[in-house]
Order: sequence, then structure tokens, then C-alpha cells
Amino acid sequence: GDDFHAPCGTPLRAVESGRALTEYYSSVWGNRLYLSLGTINGHNYTVIYNHISKYRVGEGQFVARGDTVAYAGTTGWSTACHLHFTVLKDGDPIDPQTVL
Repeated sequence: GDDFHAPCGTPLRAVESGRALTEYYSSVWGNRLYLSLGTINGHNYTVIYNHISKYRVGEGQFVARGDTVAYAGTTGWSTACHLHFTVLKDGDPIDPQTVL
């Protein structure tokens, strides 16, 4: 994944329409939100928002591209507010910059 500067409380937007799969706390990644984007060009994509301060959506909720899904924070192993953004392609992490 990649780190993106985001002051605490910055709204984090859905990169594409999808369904919130899971939200939970990890000691490393802090508050995490998994957003399933479904199948795109024959591949299954899921994105993960890490270190968030507060959730805006709940598990199972459908969101449209651009909807606020969470807010930037500094939970877990983080030294400052930011977003650590991960993209999974068919369950494997890939460089987010290749698809953004």
C-alpha cells in the first residue's frame, strides 16, 4: 500500500462504488475498512483504508464512488495522521499507483 498525507478528520472517499465488507481494529494498521469493488476486467478488487479515526459506513453498506467512507486518523502503528491505502487484486496486494 501507499501512504497519503491527510490531516486528522479528513474525509476519506470511496475510490469506486462497492460494499463495505469489514471494519475492525488491528494493532498494526489501527482502524481498518475493507471495501469490495467487485469484479473489474475479470479480476476481483478490494481496497483497504488503514489508520482511520472514525467509520462513516457500516459493514454490508453499499457506497457510491466519492461517498465518504471514513475519516483520516493515526490509529495503530502510526506517528501522524494519514491514510495508508491498500489495493488487493484477486486477494493479493498490488501497487495502488498502477490502478489509481
